[in-house]
Amino acid sequence: MNKGVIIVLILIFSLVPAAWAAAEDLPDTVGVKGGFIVYVGCEVGKLLASLGANDGFVVQGLSEDPETVSAVREQVKSSGIYGKVSVGIFNGKQLPYVDSLVNLLVVSDVSRLSADEIERVLVPGGLALIKEGQYVSGFKTASVVSLKGWKAFKKPWPDEIDDWTHFLHDAQGTSVSNDLIAGHPKGLRWTGGPFWARSHEHTASMQAMVSTAGRIFYVMDEGPTESIQLPSEIFLTARDAFNGTVLWKRPLHNWFNPLYPLKSGPSWLPRRLVAVNDRVYIAPGIGQDLICLDAATGKTVRTYPGTASTFELIVSDGVVFAAVDPDRKPIDYNQQNANCWTERDRASKIWGWTPEKGIRLVKAIQAESGNLLWEKEMPVAPLTLTADMSMVCLYDGSAVISFDRNTGSELWRAKVSKAKLFGTGYGGPRLVICKDSVLFSPMKEIYAISTNTGQILWSVRNKPRSGHFSLEDFYVIDNKIWAMQPRNNGAFTTYALADGSMLAEYINPIQSFYIHQRCYPGRATVKYQLPPIMGTPVYDMAADTWTNNHWFRGGCVYGVMP
Repeated sequence: MNKGVIIVLILIFSLVPAAWAAAEDLPDTVGVKGGFIVYVGCEVGKLLASLGANDGFVVQGLSEDPETVSAVREQVKSSGIYGKVSVGIFNGKQLPYVDSLVNLLVVSDVSRLSADEIERVLVPGGLALIKEGQYVSGFKTASVVSLKGWKAFKKPWPDEIDDWTHFLHDAQGTSVSNDLIAGHPKGLRWTGGPFWARSHEHTASMQAMVSTAGRIFYVMDEGPTESIQLPSEIFLTARDAFNGTVLWKRPLHNWFNPLYPLKSGPSWLPRRLVAVNDRVYIAPGIGQDLICLDAATGKTVRTYPGTASTFELIVSDGVVFAAVDPDRKPIDYNQQNANCWTERDRASKIWGWTPEKGIRLVKAIQAESGNLLWEKEMPVAPLTLTADMSMVCLYDGSAVISFDRNTGSELWRAKVSKAKLFGTGYGGPRLVICKDSVLFSPMKEIYAISTNTGQILWSVRNKPRSGHFSLEDFYVIDNKIWAMQPRNNGAFTTYALADGSMLAEYINPIQSFYIHQRCYPGRATVKYQLPPIMGTPVYDMAADTWTNNHWFRGGCVYGVMP
């Protein structure tokens, strides 16, 4: 372990109170708010039951002794919470878990466990508490901090893991993760219900998902699957990202109409949820103000007045930028055609976006204080609100406009193609802030605009349409623009970020069965492309190799999150 990590450990554990509570209070004492707890060497079922009684915890006790396991198991069963709390046998040397699964490992009997084995099963940032007097081979002396009655080890967080804080990864709209670990799928790590979506012909059940600091947060309609006509049951759920433990849930009332027809989106719906570090920001429903929640507990930290019916939001460097639709009312859907495709087209026309119908209040709000910095009333095209450290950008239907993020004063205005109707399934164009350029892509076009002057640096016309009932699909990686082609097997065209010149084509050569592109945008990391083709193929850009994964895919509208 390097010196930097040692210093962090000392700083963290110097804050732990000298006087320790009972063992069942250990998670709260050391700041573990939820997740998977493993107690090695446990002999008291009541202790396990008391640990598992806390919301947000799943607990397992381990012992080498079959008689101890049997006795403790009966004690846990008598408590009435067996399942959430369980007891198992192990060989004393190998913990029966995949890598990076356990949030808190409490060890009262080390047996033959090594430091490497303990660290292997801990999640990044996970904590091991080893009872005083027990010896673990392999720990460097300085990596273990002594506490009263225990020694503690905290697994460092690797730089290779990135967060996915917004629908499009970040406030700049890049959809590209810096994660170096996410990549080829090799199996299921964990599963969690509900296991069936409500309907394919109406609003998708999975409606938003983001991830930060080892937690995932998502909005899902968990209503009855027997009929979409039955009432919705929509929840915001927080899970541990490494083991799937449900940390907390909050019901969302009047979140959205569940009856949007097939493939009609709306594509902007996932933009109502953002999570950054220890905060979750959500527009909870029609007529309700934007709220900020504690990521660990789900409790409301603050409400932002004057933000009722927020259409979309992003969070950038401590500021919430929200496109608010204060006059928005719940949509009463009255199906007029038995054919779901006819209804889709009708819905897109009725509820689609035009500059005249898309007037919003754009608000800049200090995230922690809730103070309003500025606001403007103007058209805001779906999925185009973006921000970086110096400016906020959006498309108003005829121009890409840049504002000073602190004052709201207009910096520049770049005239581009005028908008026609944006159907709710299409959602809108792609707008990305990247280095010295703002990249704007309406259908079949790309514009590169100088972030300093607003001058159009170059443009590509007659670009292949990308996306299938979703916004335009392109990514900026290594000074290249990777634009999806409308091929069912998967293909990209690359353009030079400097001048827009076409560079190359990358086409999936694997002969297989392919259906149409999926109805959601793709995703990317700095290593891999994850286009929405059939299942979830992985394109390794460095090796120029494709791998098909027909065994899993994302749901309509949202897709997948690396």
